[in-house]
Amino acid sequence: MLNHIKNLFRAELTRPAFGNKRFLNKKFNQTKLGFNKKFYIIKQDFNPNGLFSNLTFVLDHIDYALKNNFRPVIDMENFLTVYNERKKIFGSYNAWDYYFEPINKIKLRQVYKSENFVFSKNFRIKNSLINEDKELNKIFKRFIRVRSEMKKHLSDIKRMYFKDSTKIMGVHVRGTIQRVVRGHSFPPNPKDLLKEAVKIYKKTRSQKVFLVTEDDLYLNIFKKFFKKKLIYLRVPRSNPKFYELHNKHFIDYSRKNHRFKLGREALVDCILLSETKVNLVTDSNVWRISTLFSKKKQMRYQLLTKLNSENKFIARWKWYFHYYMPYFFGDLSYKIKKLK
Repeated sequence: MLNHIKNLFRAELTRPAFGNKRFLNKKFNQTKLGFNKKFYIIKQDFNPNGLFSNLTFVLDHIDYALKNNFRPVIDMENFLTVYNERKKIFGSYNAWDYYFEPINKIKLRQVYKSENFVFSKNFRIKNSLINEDKELNKIFKRFIRVRSEMKKHLSDIKRMYFKDSTKIMGVHVRGTIQRVVRGHSFPPNPKDLLKEAVKIYKKTRSQKVFLVTEDDLYLNIFKKFFKKKLIYLRVPRSNPKFYELHNKHFIDYSRKNHRFKLGREALVDCILLSETKVNLVTDSNVWRISTLFSKKKQMRYQLLTKLNSENKFIARWKWYFHYYMPYFFGDLSYKIKKLK
């Protein structure tokens, strides 16, 4: 329990400073929304979200900006994400620029200096699924360009692990924090995920499995079964107990530029997943975005589970009750759906 309290305290201390307070307190002569505007600054005031949740948010607001004759720009410099470092990465403080090319050649300081802008709202305008929305698909293809440094890093990884992606089956599962998110689908029981993965692995005559997960619970059981046939990146993961922080891998500061690297590792996982011949996935933005990166036809299977409670307190415990005491509370039931 003492360690738990220490981790909570450490999480607050190591959280990125929330934006530039001097900047945020500055009063700009903004035009009112809907009247004589030019720039549309895409931002979120409080943003604890993952890389692909951020990407989905950006696509949504680019779409809105274009439909309203605005010029979109992204500000993840004054409005921080969990990936922001205190020093520049590739010459920028803007976390968007760590991984992607800017969507606009205009510099942020020029936008603010113009005083001819409006801020985006802090929530998504659409509720559509990114991989099923044709408009957002077009926005992705038009605006999203992985920066050259990321491409080079990705090429190095591919040479090590992905010599023939046509024989590799991709498996993606989110655990950790998803165990306790209210209203979100449950992460599956690791044994159930492995059982279904083995079935599809044999059915498709795959030769290796590429596992994408931030949760050691799934990695360990897949390592034990597939042994040398399993491919996975050596990245920080965790398997939190019910009384521990569920995002411990975000708080590990034992390596330089840890937050930036977490985003880079997520992007590499996503793009590699898009290059496998067959996927078994659970509900997350990672695999949805991977379908947009994919340049070839894939077989995709989704493992669907029930939703967690909408009650915050119950949601904090419900997955653990089902996982550890299925006799009393029922198991983590699921079904497999073949996607088009």
